[in-house]
Amino acid sequence: MKPVIHTLYDEAEIAARVESLASEVASSRPHQLLVVAVLKGSFIFAADLVRAMHRAGLELEMEFMHLSSYGAGTVSSGNVQVLRDVESLVKDRDIILADDILESGRTLKFAKDRLLERGARSVKVAALLDKPHHRKADIQADYVGFNCPDKFVVGYGMDMGHAWRQLPFIGYVAGEEATPLAKQRECDMARILLTEDDEAVRSFVKRALELDGHTVCASEDGGAALETLVRERGSFDLLLSDIKMPVMDGIALALATARDWPSLPILLMTGFADQRERANGLDELVHDVITKPFSLADIRQAVRDAIHGVVREQRRLSA
Repeated sequence: MKPVIHTLYDEAEIAARVESLASEVASSRPHQLLVVAVLKGSFIFAADLVRAMHRAGLELEMEFMHLSSYGAGTVSSGNVQVLRDVESLVKDRDIILADDILESGRTLKFAKDRLLERGARSVKVAALLDKPHHRKADIQADYVGFNCPDKFVVGYGMDMGHAWRQLPFIGYVAGEEATPLAKQRECDMARILLTEDDEAVRSFVKRALELDGHTVCASEDGGAALETLVRERGSFDLLLSDIKMPVMDGIALALATARDWPSLPILLMTGFADQRERANGLDELVHDVITKPFSLADIRQAVRDAIHGVVREQRRLSA
């Protein structure tokens, strides 16, 4: 079933607000202005903003940064990886970082500090959308398009699973205002992030869950799964992960997920007694641990229980 997108800010509202932001920037009389678009979600906003700045009479140059808030096998969100850096000289220049959403603020704080260390005269943040209730770093936007409600938004450069970037408006996915449990009560189809390094098991589980109508996004390692969670802002109904994996294992992935997306249910899998012991004490974070090998019926039932929040009398986790 194709998700329904409800309009949050229409094309005219966005255009008018971008023009206002450009006027605000122009009134500050920036020196040797450099606008840095933080990829990927900002590309449409940044393009419209610099053209509005041109209409406001500003002369500027444009650059790009691409940052990742984790590295393969790294739990700490403080470890920011630079995938593309600013190539222009920034010394004694006023810089504006243009981003689609200011949420946790970790990557923008990293980018701002990095440019100031290089001698930038000033570094300000222009955020199309601000979600201050999700802030985890000490940073605020200097220019804000809209204060965004706590919804998963798409369009105008922002995506879900690489879809809907092209929409001329900003919308939210119908049902995103509800909790994963409430959404699941309305519909038995869920969006599941599956993490398993064994290709045979991964394929078996993916096919089993797709038979129940679920949408399954599969990853081979916890690091790749965390990348998917960050990119899609935790927009899944369940994380289903093996524990023993070569780089970032399921325990580390579960801890990172519970920290950043505490409402996302987590179900772990393992065929090793020592790995099961490692999961002891995680009852508050992990719904259950299912033992390998399992049958088609076992995994389907375990997933249904986790999504619906059903706790069996004999939980495997504390067995």
